[in-house]
Amino acid sequence: MNRFIAIMIIIWSLVLVGCASTQVTQPSREEQENDIREAVFRYILQECRNQEVCYLSFSGDARFREDNDPSKEFMQRFRGHKPLMKKVSQCASLKGTGIKSPGKKEVILFVGAIKWISDIEVEAKGGSYLGSLSAIGFIYRVVREGNRWVVKEAIFHWIS
Repeated sequence: MNRFIAIMIIIWSLVLVGCASTQVTQPSREEQENDIREAVFRYILQECRNQEVCYLSFSGDARFREDNDPSKEFMQRFRGHKPLMKKVSQCASLKGTGIKSPGKKEVILFVGAIKWISDIEVEAKGGSYLGSLSAIGFIYRVVREGNRWVVKEAIFHWIS
């Protein structure tokens, strides 16, 4: 009988240790921000199906600099995507008043600052840019559903 009780205590202890070690840790907010940006870019891309090239920027407005480029790892999320996805610094015609290259359909998509409302809801500023007189900005309400982020609302913010 004592042996049975000892075995039951050992088994119960192993069960408790196993349950304690299966806790899932949430990624930090900083780690989640690229997932949020990806969700917003994919949302904006739904309106860009007729583009040949989309340039991505981590700027919250239409001021694009090379330091607003997404990382190489982030760009891998769009490998093989149609339209072709490139970093904003690769936009050769950005220096002028617009980005139009002769015969090419291209647009800059940007997602910048992320404001945390709660652990499962954020607001992200972003939009699209075709030229100095053809750009639009939104505030995107993004919500965590399970282990992924989903855009729930695009609130018009500005236009030029």
